[in-house]
Amino acid sequence: MENNTDETIFMEFKEVAHLYIGASIMTEHPNYLKAKIHAANKWAVFAKNEHGADWLPYSNKIKPMLRPLSDLSEGEIIWMFVLRATANGETIDKQCRRTGLAGTFMQIEFEDFTSDYQDIKTLYPEQTKFLLEKGFDLFGLIKSNEAIICLERGKKK
Repeated sequence: MENNTDETIFMEFKEVAHLYIGASIMTEHPNYLKAKIHAANKWAVFAKNEHGADWLPYSNKIKPMLRPLSDLSEGEIIWMFVLRATANGETIDKQCRRTGLAGTFMQIEFEDFTSDYQDIKTLYPEQTKFLLEKGFDLFGLIKSNEAIICLERGKKK
């Protein structure tokens, strides 16, 4: 694992594959060009598709199909603030007017024109779990060419 100047953490997919159970992957294996991860360890992922299921070593050039954080939808940003409020024992009793994402900062603006911000780099556990389940790249895998960009509607970029 190395740090670069923009503070993005770059990791190899095999280091974090176990966190992406259920994610779609693409491989060079002829029977598993597209599949889903059902398990993972240091040496391989257990992939499953309509052709069957098998352990595939990382030498098959396995790449997960992940969403960049810039693909967060308005509803997902709202949910991130709800998860944070819940973790802090708070409630959000205002209507959302608008959301946004600027760099690593999520913003929510309420109907009363107050707003709140949160840096994506300081996630609560439930927020991290939510983003992983939604297939977001939290480890710089897209930037380091360890993953394929997949936008919300399943389209590759």
